[in-house]
Amino acid sequence: MGRRTVSVHHVRAVLAGARRGGVDLVPLLQEAQIPPLLLGDDRARVTPAQFARLFRALYRTTRDEFLGLSAVPSRPGTFAMMCYACFGCRDLGAAVERAAAFYGLFPGGPELALEVEGAEARFTVRGELGRDEERFLSECVLAIWHRLSSWMVGRRIPLTTASFAYPAPPHEGEYGVLFDCPVRFGAERTAPRSTRAG
Repeated sequence: MGRRTVSVHHVRAVLAGARRGGVDLVPLLQEAQIPPLLLGDDRARVTPAQFARLFRALYRTTRDEFLGLSAVPSRPGTFAMMCYACFGCRDLGAAVERAAAFYGLFPGGPELALEVEGAEARFTVRGELGRDEERFLSECVLAIWHRLSSWMVGRRIPLTTASFAYPAPPHEGEYGVLFDCPVRFGAERTAPRSTRAG
């Protein structure tokens, strides 16, 4: 069941920026068809369709690609322009480096880096990771980049490990499902590792 549902922790985390910004969460939850009382049940789960509707509702409400989870908003269209900037690069490594340079132009953007060690590559997100919502945003960036990178090379890039620079949270079981690889907490940095994809 875990593979087909989303933990209520992620529902709370994705709502954290809107809550901090004073947005009324009830209409967002109603649009997503998520009962507001569900947020109080640590064991609750929602369907991927419910979570996707919530994500879209938040995007429309916040007009921020980071959904209010970062100190500085990201204007709609930023990610798409980054993708355009990366297409046509000679290989995936060059595309990731260009993406890092692109987001480096914006204050508050994710600090991305690609590190290559022999036959392995590690994609990192640097920055303050103290609050749950900041951790969630970093985790989203990593998951999105893994999928985008796989799409760019035309095959799924298998991850060998995913490391996180914070202690294991109560919902640690969700991470193995999200990244489909062994997971380690309390690491030096937040980064998934894979064999090089070219």
